Amino acid sequence: MRNPFRAVPVWVLLLLAFFPASPSRAATPDAYYNAGNLYLHQGHYDKAVPYFRAVLNLDPNHALAYEGLAECYYRLGQYDQAYEACQKGLVLYPESAMLQAINQRLGPRMAKPPMPVVQGPGKVVQGGRVIQEGPMLAPQFWVKGALKYDYSFESDFNQAVNGWKTAAPNNGATVYDASAGNSGFGGKMEFGYGLDAWDGLTLTLSAFAEDGFHGTARSAAPATLTSDFNPLVTAVEADYCLFWPHDDYRFYIKGGFGYYYSFIGFQQRNQPVTTLWGNLPGTYSGTLGSGDFGLNLGGGYELRLEDHLGLELSILARYATLSQFTVNGPKNPDGSTPVYGLISMPDGFIGVADTATINNTTHNKFLTMDLTGVEVALSLDYYFF
Repeated sequence: MRNPFRAVPVWVLLLLAFFPASPSRAATPDAYYNAGNLYLHQGHYDKAVPYFRAVLNLDPNHALAYEGLAECYYRLGQYDQAYEACQKGLVLYPESAMLQAINQRLGPRMAKPPMPVVQGPGKVVQGGRVIQEGPMLAPQFWVKGALKYDYSFESDFNQAVNGWKTAAPNNGATVYDASAGNSGFGGKMEFGYGLDAWDGLTLTLSAFAEDGFHGTARSAAPATLTSDFNPLVTAVEADYCLFWPHDDYRFYIKGGFGYYYSFIGFQQRNQPVTTLWGNLPGTYSGTLGSGDFGLNLGGGYELRLEDHLGLELSILARYATLSQFTVNGPKNPDGSTPVYGLISMPDGFIGVADTATINNTTHNKFLTMDLTGVEVALSLDYYFF
């Protein structure tokens, strides 16, 4: 179809637009809109922009002016301005096919965190953002330092509280007490690699101290037994991440596996040995150790602070159990080296004893440290592009 505007000189149309046949000589929003629309259809997008802006100065609710302005900016490659005009226009004119199309094209490309701000092949820098011809570019590498709170079941440690309070009087103790907990605090460092804007791989190193166990028992003899077990857990976790990027933030979920190793520093005093729990050694201290694999699943929220900096809140659920905590003891008189282990007795009491007593007729067994639980972490993120 022939464009009727091409039959009339541009200067005539502009003259008619600004000097309409009415008593008032003031230009109206429609007059500005007609002039801008004329330039738009002729492909003079840079000339059309001031007229559409003039319309909006007079009538901020002129939906068609936002439509024309968004199209002009889009065709000029000024994507930031096009996206802004598009968002405002959709509020007034949500059924606009033009605005919907521009929003669909630009929406995924406008996500900033974390986006590089340097020019490169296939990218155009607009107002500090990188607009790409294709999928968004994810950060190539990142590192995150976090402080975390950890909660784990630690079932045998907690059961040992009741076991201790039952076993202590049965073995002649007149004064006794025991305590344990489920909480832990520590830190972690995550190293990540972005496969693209939506996928990434991470390697996390962490260490955290758990509550552990403390018990005391005394008899009138007098005889004393004290036990302190203080776990320090280290972990190496490898995970796959799936991201949902937005303007200045992104959500993610992650899952994978980890290797967990716990050092349990202990002090145990049983004096005299023959009075309380005679199958335990006397005064003894050291560090027990054990490790095993586990699984984890979590998610988080990253907020962009600057181009390379972010703040993150995350939560992670973990399944892992550790057992067979052992340490080599001092040599016996015959020159042999005993192996001591952290054991749980049938009544629930725990202590360090020669592993030769495990699985004997008293049904002692290795204590299990249940690390299954959750952690909540607050981290500061740095991104490399």
